[in-house]
Amino acid sequence: MRTITCNLNTMKKINRLRVMNLLNTEGPLSRIKLTKKSKLDGKTVTSLTKELIGENLVSSVGFESSSGGRCPELLDINADAKQCIGLYMDGEKILGVLSNLKGKILTKKQFPLKAGASGKTVIDVFKKSILPLAEQAESSKLLGIGIAVQGIMDANMEKVIQSTLFPSMEGMNLKKILRKIYHVPIEIEDVTRSKALAEKWFGVAKKIDNFILLDMGMGIGCAIFAEGHIHYGEDMSSGELGHTIVNEGGDLCHCGHRGCLETVASLEVLEKRIKKELALKSISLKEIIEMLHEENTTVKTIVCEIGHYIGLSISNVVNVIHPSHIILGGSLAGLGNILFDSIDDALRRFTMPSFYNNLKLVPAKFGDEGASLGAATLLLRKIFEMEELM
Repeated sequence: MRTITCNLNTMKKINRLRVMNLLNTEGPLSRIKLTKKSKLDGKTVTSLTKELIGENLVSSVGFESSSGGRCPELLDINADAKQCIGLYMDGEKILGVLSNLKGKILTKKQFPLKAGASGKTVIDVFKKSILPLAEQAESSKLLGIGIAVQGIMDANMEKVIQSTLFPSMEGMNLKKILRKIYHVPIEIEDVTRSKALAEKWFGVAKKIDNFILLDMGMGIGCAIFAEGHIHYGEDMSSGELGHTIVNEGGDLCHCGHRGCLETVASLEVLEKRIKKELALKSISLKEIIEMLHEENTTVKTIVCEIGHYIGLSISNVVNVIHPSHIILGGSLAGLGNILFDSIDDALRRFTMPSFYNNLKLVPAKFGDEGASLGAATLLLRKIFEMEELM
C-alpha cells in the first residue's frame, strides 16, 4: 500500500510539473487546451489547476474568445509568485540580478572583482552582491541563489576544480560556503551553460530543442542542448570548444596543448594581433568595433580569420550532433556581421551540405546579464522540470 501511495504521489507531481511547464512555454492556455496538450484527463487538469491557483503559482488572465457558448478561462504562470537571485562572475565584476518566474529582471547590481583576486575577496564580493538583492527579495518568495562560475567544477557542481581567472578559488566548495551564510538553496553552473539556459527559458531558443550556444570572449566555450536538455558529458565538463585543435603544432595553449582554437581565436588574440599590426600600445573591444565601422581593412582581415577558425571548429560539432540552430554570444559577438559572416562561410565549407542547409545562425538575445539570468533559472527547475523527480 505504501508503494502504491508513493507512486501515486510521484505521478501527481509529474502531472503537476507537466501543467506548469506547458503554461510556462505556451501559456496562457485554457483548461481545454491544457488537457489536449498535456494528454491528461479533464478532471486531473481541473484538480491540478485549482491547486496551483490556490498556491498562487497560476492565475487567471482573462477569457478566450468563443464562437459559441461560454468563453474558456485563460490561465498563466503568476510571474511574481516566486523570485530567484542569479550571479555571474567574469574577470572584471560580479553581476547580480533578482528575477521573477518569467525572467523579468526586477533589480540588477554590479560590483568590481578583478581576475586573480584572493579567495577571501571573492567571497566578500559575493556577499556584497547578494545583500542588496536579498534585501529586495521577499523571503517567502525566494527560491534560492544561482551562480554562473568561470572555471571547471566537480561533478556535484559544488567545488571549483580549475579557474584560469580566479586560481584562488580552486578547491573552494563555493556552494557549502554560501549555503552556510544564507541558508537558502544554492545552485552553481558553468557560465556558458548559464547563458544557454537564459536563451532557452527566456530568449531566442525558447522554442528550440537542439542548438549550440557559442560563448566567444576571452575563451571560446559552447553549450549543447539536445532534445531540450543540456548535454553535460562526463563529470559535467562538456563544452570546451576552445581546446579543440585547429593548428597542429601551433602556439602553446594554457591547457598545455599546441594549436588550440583559443590560440588563434579569442578576445585576447584579437587585441594582441591588432596592437601588433597597427603598432598600438593598447586597444579595447569598443575601439575595434569602431574601426570595423570605419572599414579598417587590417582589422577586418583579422576578424575574418578569427571567424574562420571558430566556424571550422564548430563545424565538427555540427557534423556530429546536427543541431538546428547556432546561437552566437559573448563579447566577440559585438563584432557583428563581419564575424558572423566569416563563421557562416566556414560552416558552409566544412559542414555536411544537408546539415548546413537546415542550420540557422542567430545572435543571442542577452549579453552579460544572460549568464546571471541563466544562473537564476537553475532554481526554476524545481518548479518546471520533470527531470528533478527522476
